[in-house]
Amino acid sequence: MNSEMPETIPELLSLLEKGNKKAYLHLGFVYESQFDYDNANKYYKLGAESGDPDAQFFYAFRLENGINTEQNIFEANKYYKISADNGNQDAALRYSMNLMEGNGVEYNESESRKYLLLAKEKRKAPGPLLDPDNIEMLLKYADGDEIDWNEVEKNGGSEVTGTIGGNDEAMLLAGFYYEKHNDMAKANQYFKRSADKGNPNAQFIYSLKLENGLDGVKKNEKLAAKYLQLAVDNGNIDAADYVMHKRGRNDPSKGFNGLPNDIPKLKKLADKGNTFAQLRLGLMYDNMQKNDEANAMIKKSADNGNPNAQFIYAMRLEYGICNHVDLAEANSYYRKSAVQGNEDAQYRLGMNLLNGNGVIKNEKEANVFLKMSADLGNKDAAIAYATNLKEGIGCEKNDELGDEYIKKSLAK
Repeated sequence: MNSEMPETIPELLSLLEKGNKKAYLHLGFVYESQFDYDNANKYYKLGAESGDPDAQFFYAFRLENGINTEQNIFEANKYYKISADNGNQDAALRYSMNLMEGNGVEYNESESRKYLLLAKEKRKAPGPLLDPDNIEMLLKYADGDEIDWNEVEKNGGSEVTGTIGGNDEAMLLAGFYYEKHNDMAKANQYFKRSADKGNPNAQFIYSLKLENGLDGVKKNEKLAAKYLQLAVDNGNIDAADYVMHKRGRNDPSKGFNGLPNDIPKLKKLADKGNTFAQLRLGLMYDNMQKNDEANAMIKKSADNGNPNAQFIYAMRLEYGICNHVDLAEANSYYRKSAVQGNEDAQYRLGMNLLNGNGVIKNEKEANVFLKMSADLGNKDAAIAYATNLKEGIGCEKNDELGDEYIKKSLAK
């Protein structure tokens, strides 16, 4: 998205008159942030019809999931295909999945693979080949010393790429090296540097050190929570699992009262469409480490409209507990749960929109969901929304309102 686009309706309408097609999509964002869904959908559709691939994807996604508009999977696939053919990788991924599943379009495996390849075309260049036991090489990549490329190639790095110095993976490996050799001061230094460069593994490791005051790191639970959430937002599965067990929010057992405890009786209720029985059965399978059965039953409950199941299934999709990672599908289930009032789903969807994680980055819509979650008492959402308000991210800068949400995050 163009971050330099104006944020007011008159300015955007003026751009439209000058022929700027991107203004349609941004008008949709503005109207949606004001909860004017009729006008939001109007401009999303106009943007799609104008040929903007981002608007085509966004409109298709709303049609597929019935977001403030009538659900129409067939029409959604039409716009997914157009958007994908125009170069939108998110649309290519969604259309590929629907082709593979026959979801609103005729099953076509070869076409599905074609669009999946389109979605994967722009891959991140591989980083340098690093030897975890070669501290000299690690420090060169971490700290920026000159590299002897002939020596590196001789050691097996025949296709070494990446920027010399500032490599977060090298910093992480240097941390492990020093930890292995009992130099905790240097280990902590490199773990922190790697975490601050955005490495999710380092963020999780450093968060645990901060939370528990380990290895000479001064205990700081507030800072630990920050690094832990960064690790989750950047896709660290261990961090996500740790958060789920630690918080236990939106207790899925709500609605379980009166349900039987044995699997045969639960199956009978589940077969009759009881979504709480379906969810409980799925969680029981999960505890028994029957992952396939757990995923199938939790998904069934989610598809039948249970908001807690939708949130849980989304988490499993986002962090690979479903045997694969599918961020786009995860966000679809987060959204279904969020619109039914699940505060954690609202928070996760808001953060994914804020960071462009498996969905087109949309800071304005992110704030809509973060505010919903914060108003329901989610402290993490309150902090995130307060930060956006105070820094003017996706909204007008508002220190006073930001301070109010900081207070909410601190309330017991």
